[in-house]
Amino acid sequence: MSSAAKLGRDLTPAWLLFPLACALQIAAFSSARLDDAFITFRYGQNLALGHGMVFNPGERLMGSTSPGEVLLSALVYAVAGLASTPSVMAALGCAAWTAQAMAVKLLLDRVLGASGAWLVSVAILVGAAGSSQWVALETNLAVALTLSAFVCSNRDRYVLAAFLCGVAAVVRPDTLIVTSLLGLRALLVLRARVWRPALAFAAPVVPWLAFAAMYFGSVVPRSAKAKFQRTGFEEYALHMRDHLSSTLLEPLGMGTLWPVAFAAILGGGYLLVKRERSTGWWLAYGALHIAAYLHLRTITLHAWHLYPAAVIALITVLSGLVLAVQKFLVRQVSRPEHIDRTLLLLAALLAFFYGSRTLSLARAQEADYWTGARDKTYLQIASYLQPRIQPGDRFAAIEVGTLAYYTQLPAFDIGMLVTDRKKPPPTPIRYVVLDPLFADLAPPFLPAGQGRSHEFSAALYAIPSGVSYFDIMHSKLAERRKQQQ
Repeated sequence: MSSAAKLGRDLTPAWLLFPLACALQIAAFSSARLDDAFITFRYGQNLALGHGMVFNPGERLMGSTSPGEVLLSALVYAVAGLASTPSVMAALGCAAWTAQAMAVKLLLDRVLGASGAWLVSVAILVGAAGSSQWVALETNLAVALTLSAFVCSNRDRYVLAAFLCGVAAVVRPDTLIVTSLLGLRALLVLRARVWRPALAFAAPVVPWLAFAAMYFGSVVPRSAKAKFQRTGFEEYALHMRDHLSSTLLEPLGMGTLWPVAFAAILGGGYLLVKRERSTGWWLAYGALHIAAYLHLRTITLHAWHLYPAAVIALITVLSGLVLAVQKFLVRQVSRPEHIDRTLLLLAALLAFFYGSRTLSLARAQEADYWTGARDKTYLQIASYLQPRIQPGDRFAAIEVGTLAYYTQLPAFDIGMLVTDRKKPPPTPIRYVVLDPLFADLAPPFLPAGQGRSHEFSAALYAIPSGVSYFDIMHSKLAERRKQQQ
């Protein structure tokens, strides 16, 4: 049987469930919003409008860590326009979420059997790894590509696996961890013929690196530099521990029992490698991802950086559970269908617990402090600014993505992701937007307006002509540093 026919046979039983699940995901989460996603959408917006791959027209500085998502959002913007692009991008994030579940099913069929693979795949579909929280970002797409690359490598399709790794690297550079692992695997298997996968990987990666070097003067995004080691080692390790344990165990009422979570990960990994040594490659991906971010130590509020590790941890724990159940039941019953029924019942229970959490997130997203409430507040401020914008106006804010996208004003990013905070902007800052966490950076006069939705609020300050907010900001930052000392 050809590999294409085999793949078609493998996909047949999944065909009805996956499109149905994807439709439900889109219905629940196409309104998901994150300000960091709007940074990428802003680059795509300017590219679609002919201003180039820039956040502010005329300023060549790469502040998105996902050039692939920029290109995708530019295409969507050209077709769907300003109002619909965020929803379409969230829907594509849901499709990538579903693609992960499909890849997991294909990845585990040989290791766990059909019913065991379904159990883990269904858990992914209902959001057990926290996929729903990141559909607005490139994260789900990057993980879908890397899991698909593992599926291809398991089927000795190394050229296709390498191409998927290349696309994943352009979507999100931290997926290069997968490239290194599968590159080593291909070298061990193909030896002298490894040049073909190498060319397939280079096809999407080299053009981007060449363009970035010429256009931006650097292949490293400014946002990556700005986030590098912003957190201490111990603080980030605790953040990682708590995030992984809550993702895995919170729906089961054991979110704080991190020793249970990590014991389950280690036990599942042992059982997997004992059953099938090739699983060690994607187990190594999870371990290396954790090690990489213990070095990078980005802002702890940005938990999406840990999503790949959460996915691998979930697959490992549930696969270990399946193998343990299978081993126990083989000793107790002689009929294989009893084992399948037990696993499907267990899958239904897991779907209920994890699906309940995902449903709660869907219901709460409109009022959530970090998503819906923040988005509505910034939309209120954007609506206030629209009739007042004059040529040459610029705004400053800690979060600039949503405001820049909807007002199309040049931004000065106090958070340093898309602009250099140390250099004065080419045009004066006319407006400043600050939420209460950064009230100490406010200029010394009353706000001109305010946005509020549920628990989140932000104040808008109008800067009079002749007053330099750039100087005010640096004076207040110096005061903050003195207080911290």
